[in-house]
Amino acid sequence: MNGFLNGLKNIKEFNNLKTNKIMKNKELVISVSGKTNTGKSRLTLLLKKFLRENGFEVKFDGGQDFEDEVKFDEQISKNLEQVIETIKETSVVTLKEEQI
Repeated sequence: MNGFLNGLKNIKEFNNLKTNKIMKNKELVISVSGKTNTGKSRLTLLLKKFLRENGFEVKFDGGQDFEDEVKFDEQISKNLEQVIETIKETSVVTLKEEQI
C-alpha cells in the first residue's frame, strides 16, 4: 500500500509541475489606450509599479515614445501626483476585459 501511495504522490507532483509549466508560459497583456494627453503613460506607470510591488513579473513595452523603461520612468514620474489629480478630475477610466 505504501508503494501505491508514493506512486500517487509522484503522479500528483508530476501533474503539479506540468500545470505550473503550462501556467508559467501564459502571458497577460494589459493595454492602456486613449487619446493624446489623457494620462495613458501615467496610468501605465501606476499599473507597472503596483504589479511589481505585488510580486508580478512585468515586461514593459513603452512603444515608440520612449527609448527604454528608465527614460519612461524618469519622464513620466515628473509631477506625478499633480497630473494624476488632473486625470481624475477630467477623465473617466473604463476597464474592459477581453479574451483573445
